[in-house]
Amino acid sequence: MGFSPPTGRWLRGPLRDWAEAQLGEERLCRENLFDTDGLRRLWAEHLRGQRDRSPALWNFLMFQAWRESF
Repeated sequence: MGFSPPTGRWLRGPLRDWAEAQLGEERLCRENLFDTDGLRRLWAEHLRGQRDRSPALWNFLMFQAWRESF
């Protein structure tokens, strides 16, 4: 039987600095591929614990990681 990793907690904890680097406003504006304000709003809501935005954030972060590899 499978399980869900604690992605939300990881993004608030040990992966926070890495995620923040991927979600930096300057970087997002420079790349101009995504809605910077929308992503930053999701990140802020997640960090405040208002809502678990980890599924959407994780998808974005994996895209950024994939993009960096090329």
